[in-house]
Amino acid sequence: MLYRGMGKMQEAAAVLEKVIGMQPWNLNVMYTLADFYEENGATEEARTWYARILDKHPGESEARLALVRLEQSENASGPIAELAVIFRDRQASLDDKILAILPHIQAFADQRDPELGKALDSLALILDQTHPDQAKVASIQGDLSFYRGDYAGAITAYRLALDREQTIFAIWDQLLQATSAARMFDQQVRYADQALDVFPNQGRVHFFLAEGLLETGRSKEAIDAINLARLMSQKDGYLLYHLAILEGRALARLGRKEASINAYNQALALNRNGPEALAFRSFSQPDPADQCRDAESAATTSAHLEVVTYALASCAFIRNDYVAARTQLEQLLSQTNYPHPDWLELLGDACSLSGQIDTALTYWQRARDGGSTSSTLARKMANHRYAE
Repeated sequence: MLYRGMGKMQEAAAVLEKVIGMQPWNLNVMYTLADFYEENGATEEARTWYARILDKHPGESEARLALVRLEQSENASGPIAELAVIFRDRQASLDDKILAILPHIQAFADQRDPELGKALDSLALILDQTHPDQAKVASIQGDLSFYRGDYAGAITAYRLALDREQTIFAIWDQLLQATSAARMFDQQVRYADQALDVFPNQGRVHFFLAEGLLETGRSKEAIDAINLARLMSQKDGYLLYHLAILEGRALARLGRKEASINAYNQALALNRNGPEALAFRSFSQPDPADQCRDAESAATTSAHLEVVTYALASCAFIRNDYVAARTQLEQLLSQTNYPHPDWLELLGDACSLSGQIDTALTYWQRARDGGSTSSTLARKMANHRYAE
């Protein structure tokens, strides 16, 4: 439309209203006008025209969803019970329904309100009943599981979504995030390989492949994947930062501590005082004072990060403060159902050096069951004592 293309909102709206005056039966033009007002931020005018559509056509679920959407734009965490009736309408657009529920999913991600989560589970179930076999619906169910920390449930839902439709990159990305968060690294490698069959040029997929390879003891292969990811991510500063950290970790696993520190320094050049880079660099520092300095610097801004807490625990351990180390590590374990095996091993070490060998053996066993690639864990378990 000419006026719309020229940015003349009032003229464009006047033309549409004139057409409606001549063709009051023309539902498409009424929607065009309501959508036009909404797109241009004229919320009250949009609300008026969606309401007029419902006056003339009470069964128009699209208009009803639009009114709900406009209400949510002003109160994203408000009541959502009214969505259930609309979601049961098989004629209403799935995409419109998803637009209506997304603000509430984001509110759940931010607030982790259990009651809101239950309400959203109910709506997702209705969507699955009215729009069966849709990948987007299974993906929503995966997101809800992910945000409540049920990563295993999220993985199941994302796999179902991908069985329904394999060409939506966002679902692959969420699946890989979930496997990483659940520390299911063998699965992560397998799913990343599958994702690369569909999206061979996505740097994020190569990143998750590299992480899975590193965590399953294949550090050299991880570095190859990191290099490929870099080639595809030259303009993504966030990903380049995390790739540099991952390279530092891989080099450290290969015993190349000085090279790993250089990689962490490259990460810090991309993100000055980046807490993840400082925390991981602390593990490669040859001087205990430098190790603790890095850990404590990371904690000044990001003490809530898991790797920062682990770095602080490691610092306490090398200072022979096993009580403080245990406190930090037990805090980590209390906050997740998916502990990293390195945390469990270090907690076992602290218990062993505190004279609690039975407790130490329990944590070492959990570390082994969790897929530890530690070179000293088997010796500790066999000898029933700590070994460097």
